[in-house]
Formats: sequence, C-alpha cells, structure tokens
Amino acid sequence: MNEEKILDSLQDIKDDYIAEAAPPLHKKYKNRWLPGLGLAACLAVALFAGSRFFSPAPPEPLTPDCSPLPLIEKAEPVASLPALSTSENNLSGRGYEGYIAYDVSELLGTSPWREGDKISTLPAYHNSLTMTEPSESLPRPYWLRIDKGAMQAKLLAVAERFGLDPDTLVIEEPYASIKPYEHSERDKLAGLTEPEKSERPYPEEELFDLSTCLTAQQNGVTVEVDVHLSALAEFEPAIPLPEELRFAIPSEPTPEELAAAGRWLLTEHGEWFGLEDPQMSICGDYGVAQDEPLQENYKDSPEEPLAAEKDSPGRLYLTGRLSFFEGNGSPEERLLNRSLYSAHAVFNENGELWLIRFGGAVLSERVGNYPILTEEEARAELLAGRYITSVPYDFPGEAQIGGVELMYRCGRSCLPYYRYYVELPEAEEYLRENTGDRNIKDYGAYYVPAIPRKYLTDLPVYDGSFNSVG
Repeated sequence: MNEEKILDSLQDIKDDYIAEAAPPLHKKYKNRWLPGLGLAACLAVALFAGSRFFSPAPPEPLTPDCSPLPLIEKAEPVASLPALSTSENNLSGRGYEGYIAYDVSELLGTSPWREGDKISTLPAYHNSLTMTEPSESLPRPYWLRIDKGAMQAKLLAVAERFGLDPDTLVIEEPYASIKPYEHSERDKLAGLTEPEKSERPYPEEELFDLSTCLTAQQNGVTVEVDVHLSALAEFEPAIPLPEELRFAIPSEPTPEELAAAGRWLLTEHGEWFGLEDPQMSICGDYGVAQDEPLQENYKDSPEEPLAAEKDSPGRLYLTGRLSFFEGNGSPEERLLNRSLYSAHAVFNENGELWLIRFGGAVLSERVGNYPILTEEEARAELLAGRYITSVPYDFPGEAQIGGVELMYRCGRSCLPYYRYYVELPEAEEYLRENTGDRNIKDYGAYYVPAIPRKYLTDLPVYDGSFNSVG
C-alpha cells in the first residue's frame, strides 16, 4: 500500500516509469477507474503526453537552457492575433481528473494568481511536439522530429546542478533500438505487413518511440530528460531527512512537515533547483485504500471472502506534494513558471528524498499576447457548457463550485485556462459510503480557456458524453 501512496503524488510522471516502480497491490479508488466506460482522456496533469498535428519542418529550440520566452505587457491588435486550438495532446487512458479533500484550499497550494486578481493579458505559445496518427504502416503513434540537442542541453544543465562531471558523463538513449516499421507479433497476427521503404510515410530517422528519453548516471544520481524537456534526478540511495525533520508517518507527510522539509532543501541544497527567488508550494489530496482480505479470513475459497471483510471501509490517506517555482518576474511570468516549470520533490515510503522532477515544455514560438477573460466571464462560459473535462458526470451547477485557479495547459497550443474544482455529489456519496467519513469531499476538474472565444477554433461544448471535448 505504501508504494501506491507514493505514486499518487506523481501524477505527472510517465506511466511506464510508474508501472515499473510499483505495480498495484490493493484496491484503490484514487484514480476513479470506471469499468464499462471504455478508454477516455486523462486530464491529470497540466502538460500532456503528445500532440496530433503536423509541422513541415523541425522546430527551433526555445533557448539553450529552455527558459520561458519573454512576455509583453499589452495585448496585440486583434487582427494580428491568429486563432488558437484547444485540442489536447493527451493519449487515451481510463479514469478522470478528480481530487479528494476536506476543503478546496488543500488543493490550491501557493499560486501567483488568486481569485479576484486581475490579469488583462497573457501570452499563448505553439507546442512544437508533433506525433504521427496511427495507420497501417505505423499502427501506434511515434514522436516526429524531436529536438535531441535541446534534450541533451537540458540534461547537462540539470546534471551540473547536482555536481555531475560533464567530461566523464555518459549519456544514453534507452529506447534508441526500437524500429518503428518492424511490426510486433500482435500487429502481424492482425494482418499488418511491414511497408517497403518507398511506402513509408516518414523516414525512420525522424520517428521516435513515445518513451524516448536521455539518461545519465554518476555518483548515485540518475538524470533523465524526456521529449517535453521535463527532467528528473533520482537518488540511489534515497536521501534521509535530518532526524528532527523526519515525518511522523513516513509515507504520509503533513503540510507542516513538507514545509519544514522544503525549507531544509532550499537551505542545504538550493543549487539543485536553479531558482533565483524560489517560491514553495504545498498542496495535496487524499487517496482511498482498501486492503485485500487476508487469506486466513476466507471461508472455503479465496474467491469468497467473509462479508465483514468484503464490506470493510476504505482508509483515507494523505498524498501531499512539495514543489518550488521561480518567483522573479511579473505575475504573468510567475504564473507560467508555476504551471510549466515547477520542481517537485518526491519522497519514498520511508520519508526519504527519492527524486526531484523538473517541469518542462517545448514552446517553440510565442503566438501573441491575448486578452484574458475575467474569472466572472470564465464562470459564465462554464455554466454555458463551454469547458473541457474528463469527469463522467453532468456538471452539478454553480453552487457546487469549490474554487478556481488560473494556470497553463499544453495541447496543440499552450494556453492559459481557468481550472474549476467542482464538488461531485454522485461521486461524493460513493466516497463517503466507502470511507465512513461524512465530511470528505470529491472534486472534479473543469477547464475553461481563459482566452475569449473569438480567438479559438475548436472551443468545446459539453454534450453530456463521457470525457467529451466537443
């Protein structure tokens, strides 16, 4: 169960990395699996895994150190601002973006924007990552023309913060041997044949597996960078906290304990984060674990547990998250830094520092500086059904809105959105019955583009179907 608790704090780490780290051990309701509803887009993270559009040429890297592009103060003339797409970069998955908490304030953390703040304009960016569409010659998607130079630059920059020697560092690409046009046995059984070179839609050297990354290891630190320019530094062995700062329940640190650990990290290892004015943010929600019945409690067959075991309530556990972002710059710059470039400290089941994950985004071009809806205007859009969500329930109404925050999400474009945390009565009733706690709340995430409709080409209108995006 402890391994799963760790995973709940890693919502934005790659699925294959998570699966390798800890296979499921217990029944859990944290991810809200919904059998019978089929595959649906999972909106659990701000930056998604891929894109479904094409670029005629490889994108230029953002900057050598992948820092955000400069902002401008005023909105540009309407005629000069191109239309933007709200299409997502998500791969299919089951579940929905939901959060369990006693109060929405537990979910918000420290943000450069709070409800009532006035920001009149924000920039929008192109996300230069592109992905192939599945076809007979390429049954599964692949990245197109990724920027390995930028990936290597990011890896070396992160490695330097941890004292790794660039002259002796060996950089590896674990998935380089995967050949896109060599079909699997499953593909062959499905009747797919490998195309001749003349029939291949893309040169093989332009295609990269979805798991593509660069890694390097030295002195007990492994650094990994993916195609999004997100990076992580993993410690082997994990780093224990000073005795006076150790968590009372190692796998369930409280916000106060995380704050103390964060202050220690900045004092003792501030150089790891590469921030001039580090701002600490602590947030988190709860998971529900229900242990499998013990073997001795079964009657005649392990398939028939005793009724008392079958009906035992789930146990709530805390999954806190500690992150840091750059505090220098304008409110708009801080918002972008917090949304896309935060550094997340992750602790293992023993309360030791396991890894630090650094956010990233491939923002090749600033499209323009767009006027921004006020929160009141965005709320009107939400009530009119113009939103993006993976929640399978009908929007329950304005009275159920618990809170809101302004943030960035990346699809074909990287745009500002209002994320509304909305109480879900149907899910909440099931949660309370399962845990026996009548005070716990279940929130679903609903996103409204912060850019006015006239600048958007495909603004969704929810039609009542599961995970509809228009």
